[in-house]
Amino acid sequence: LNVASGKGRSMGELLAILMQFARVPMRQEIDPARVRTQDLPWTVGDSSRLTQATGWKPNIPLEQTLADLLDHQRRTL
Repeated sequence: LNVASGKGRSMGELLAILMQFARVPMRQEIDPARVRTQDLPWTVGDSSRLTQATGWKPNIPLEQTLADLLDHQRRTL
């Protein structure tokens, strides 16, 4: 079963959110040599089976999840 919001976000959007939480100035640079052209341009998780089986629905915003993840990494590194 997938645990997902059903809303697609690009890696650029995720990076932009994380950069908002940075404690030092950051800038994004794309290295063309590392861009994987064979990847699917867009995928979105479907959690409908999980919702049907358990009644679960996403209720924590992605921004909060990323902030919590970043805080955890800061504490453990």
